[in-house]
Amino acid sequence: MAPSCRHFNALVISAFCLFGLGCERNPTGGSQLGSTTESPTAKGEREAEEAILTGKLVLKQYPPLPYPPGQQVYVRLLKIRCGVESESLPSDYPGDPKQTREEVAAWNAIMKKEIRRQFGDGIFEELEALAQQQGSKTLGKNGTGP
Repeated sequence: MAPSCRHFNALVISAFCLFGLGCERNPTGGSQLGSTTESPTAKGEREAEEAILTGKLVLKQYPPLPYPPGQQVYVRLLKIRCGVESESLPSDYPGDPKQTREEVAAWNAIMKKEIRRQFGDGIFEELEALAQQQGSKTLGKNGTGP
């Protein structure tokens, strides 16, 4: 084989090794054949699991909606009793709104499962009932404020 052919072959082999034979790197550092992006569901689940590993418990909301009566008390009770933060993503959050809703739903499903594991299966119902009790105590008998 002529010297220039050996150099060319070495160059081709180096290129294959360098570029992973058509494999693309995904954001987590591993290689992945085919698609380079993960689904919104997979992304939400992965990021929630990573947050849990760091000790962060956060429930997200998207799109932001007005709180129903008693919701602020419920959110406060989640924070006090369980250390769960509440995060409302803005309506102009970057990206496709449908994908953002899917990602947030997947995130919350993983978080709720972990919160139930740590604080018991009935934690959400217990705190909702407590929030309703506390909310009704602040209202007068005819449903108006004090």
